[in-house]
Formats: sequence, structure tokens, C-alpha cells
Amino acid sequence: MNENTLVVYMDASLYRREMHKKQESYVGLGIYIIDKDNNDIKIGKGFSTKKIINATYAEIASLNLFLTYIKNNEIKYNDKKFIIYSDCEDVINILNNKY
Repeated sequence: MNENTLVVYMDASLYRREMHKKQESYVGLGIYIIDKDNNDIKIGKGFSTKKIINATYAEIASLNLFLTYIKNNEIKYNDKKFIIYSDCEDVINILNNKY
């Protein structure tokens, strides 16, 4: 890995619960970014929502959180390449432009 390459691990979790005949999702998002010198950034977010209805949506929310982070730190990451690891086939297909 060279100095312009960062490794990214992302994952999400989803717990759905019915309360008073209403469904609510509890979502956890995690992103771990590491450079060649093993410096790391950990980003986590947890929230409840009615919009995320399955695990795939939660994984895509994790990708969105990562992309938002990169956009907000554009100067720092402008010349970087990313190797992204995800356990979600839909996220991998999105990243490889298969949709």
C-alpha cells in the first residue's frame, strides 16, 4: 500500500422492533479508515428511524456516511485512493458501478 492509498472497512447493523403496531429500526453504522502507517479514523453513528427497513438499506447508509465524511474533508482526501471492504453485495455492486 502506498502513501496515497487508504483502506476502509464499513459495516452496519439493524434491529427492527414493533411498538404499538408501529415498526421502528435501530441502526448502527461503523467505518474504519486506516493509512499505510496504521493511523486510523473511526466513525460511528447510531440512531432510530422508520426509513431504513432492511439490512441492505443500513449498509447503504454506511456507504453514504463514508461518502459524506470524504466530501466534508475533501482537501484532506482529494488525492487519495480507497480500498473499501464491505460485507454487503449491494454496496460492492454500487462501488463497482454494476447498478
